[in-house]
Amino acid sequence: MSLALALLLTLSQPPPPLVSAEPPPPPKADPDLPLWQVTALATANVPTALEGSDFLLGLRGELDVWRIGALVTFDRTGTTPLTLADTRHWTGLLGYSVLHTPFLRVRALGGLSALTTDTTSSFAPALGATARLHWRFLGLEAAATFNPFGFRQLDARLEAILSGGLFELHVGYRVRLLDASAKGTLETLFASTPVAGPSIALGVSF
Repeated sequence: MSLALALLLTLSQPPPPLVSAEPPPPPKADPDLPLWQVTALATANVPTALEGSDFLLGLRGELDVWRIGALVTFDRTGTTPLTLADTRHWTGLLGYSVLHTPFLRVRALGGLSALTTDTTSSFAPALGATARLHWRFLGLEAAATFNPFGFRQLDARLEAILSGGLFELHVGYRVRLLDASAKGTLETLFASTPVAGPSIALGVSF
C-alpha cells in the first residue's frame, strides 16, 4: 500500500522544466555611456588687448569610443588673419573617462605636443584633463594641457556650450603660456607673456 502511494505521489508531480538550448541574452549596454561620439570645431582666440597682441586660429577634434577618448588640437598665432606666424602648434592626447554619467564626463589624458615650421620641429610630452557638464542643449566645459619639459606650455580654457542638432557653439575664455626655448624652467614659463582672451569655437558633434 505504501509503495503504491509513493508511486502515485511521484506520478502526480509536475514534470521538470525543459532546459533551453538558447544562450542567455547579452547584457544591455550601459545607457550612460554612448558607444561613440565625434566632435570637430573651428576655434579662434581673440586677445583682450588687440594692439600688439597675438590671437590664435585653429581646429579641435575629439573622438570618444565608450570611455576611451582622443583629443587633437591645432593652432597658429597671428597679429591679423592675414599675418599668421610660421610656427604651428599641435597636440594629440589619448585618455580615459574617469567619470562618466548622463550629465558629466571627466577625462584624464596624455600624449605629445609639437611646434613645427617648414624646416624645424620640436616635441614635448603633454598631460591633459577635460571636464564637460551638459544638460539638454546647454553645457559647460573646462580643459587644460600642460607640457612639463621640452618646450613648456600651459593651455587652459573655460567655455559655455550651446548645442542644437549636430551643431555646437562654444564661447568662453582661453589662456596659453608658452616657453618655446626648451631650456627654461617653470618660472620662465609663468613669467612669459600669455596669449589670453575671449575664445569661440563652432562646429559639429554627433
